[in-house]
Amino acid sequence: MFEDEGEEEVVRSARITRHRDGTPVGTGIHLTATDLLQLGIDPVDTDVVDIRIQDGSLHMIPGDGEPVIIERGASEAKKEEWQEAKAVYDTG
Repeated sequence: MFEDEGEEEVVRSARITRHRDGTPVGTGIHLTATDLLQLGIDPVDTDVVDIRIQDGSLHMIPGDGEPVIIERGASEAKKEEWQEAKAVYDTG
C-alpha cells in the first residue's frame, strides 16, 4: 500500500521458492483481507483468486477454479526460456 490519507506504506518481501535442484519455482504473494478489498476482491465471498500477468502488469480477479501448486522441477527448455527472458529484462 502507498501513502494515502495518512496510511503508512507497507512493504512485504517474499523469498523465491526453489525446487530441490535449485530451479526457481516462484514466489508467494502476501495480501491481507484489506489489501484484497482495495483491489476490488471481496475476501469473504471469494475462495480463489485468478492471477495473470499481461503486458508486464499483474492482474488479480476472483476465480472459480481450484488453486494450482507446482511441485516439480522445470525442464531444461523452461530454464533456457527463463534465461532468455531475464536477458531481455536485464538489457531493457
